[in-house]
Amino acid sequence: MNRAARPPCFTSLSIHRQFAAVPVTVLLILFAQMVPALAQDRGFYVGVTAPVEYLDVTFEKTVDNTDPNTRVPAPQAGQIFQDQDSSKSVTYGFGFVAGYHLPFPGTGFFVSAEFDVELPRGTVDGQLPGIGSSPGRNQLGESWPDEWSFEKKRSYGVTFKLGGSPGPLSFWDVRVYGLAGVRLVEAEFMTRFNGCLSPTPCSAGEFTPGSETRDQDFKGWVAGAGVEKMLGDHIGFRAEVRRPKSGNERWTTPFTDIAVTVPASVTARSTNLSIGLITYF
Repeated sequence: MNRAARPPCFTSLSIHRQFAAVPVTVLLILFAQMVPALAQDRGFYVGVTAPVEYLDVTFEKTVDNTDPNTRVPAPQAGQIFQDQDSSKSVTYGFGFVAGYHLPFPGTGFFVSAEFDVELPRGTVDGQLPGIGSSPGRNQLGESWPDEWSFEKKRSYGVTFKLGGSPGPLSFWDVRVYGLAGVRLVEAEFMTRFNGCLSPTPCSAGEFTPGSETRDQDFKGWVAGAGVEKMLGDHIGFRAEVRRPKSGNERWTTPFTDIAVTVPASVTARSTNLSIGLITYF
């Protein structure tokens, strides 16, 4: 007995299933080819850097003698003296980086995430002009001509980068990229003074010298750009320019015994150029 003919709908369904399997198979083949390439290109890296920084620091101080109970003698009593000084310097240092590099296969572009530590060397020094009516501007209630210094101790950052090797740069093994991240800077600020601490005006030889040191932390974002030239399969030379957000710290020192308050602030602006050698694993 002859077998019954298959319904047309069954035959059509089988054909559709066969054709539907074709794109799935192609995708599986492409994925199998991409995964080894992706695993081969991605990787961790470490390196050493040599940052050079142009540092611009501003110190502001206000002496407020407007409290009705102030013990400051005339003519300083009842007045507010606002003093300011800025200074610039170039500082140097060294640092370490560690990160993870992830290319996009077949595009020439990449992303990376990086942690770095910098140990700067160098200080920015200045001196307030001083504001007051005495010859030395160092009587009680005046803004004394304090000497000051600002020094970065340590700097930490997390940075994300996006870039690639467009056009002929791929032939030369050169990458360009933009970067953005966050940064913490630990710094030390010191003032050195020589002034009168008595409500009675001091004469020569009666001034009191001293100093004050403050630990300061500056937090904020950083942006910039960089270029990297591969010197071999695993070694790269890089140069980066970074512009951190200006850091600012404010504080107020109350002198309750003479009813005077002294608000002060330090603002640090910088531009950082860093070169380094990177090893990829």
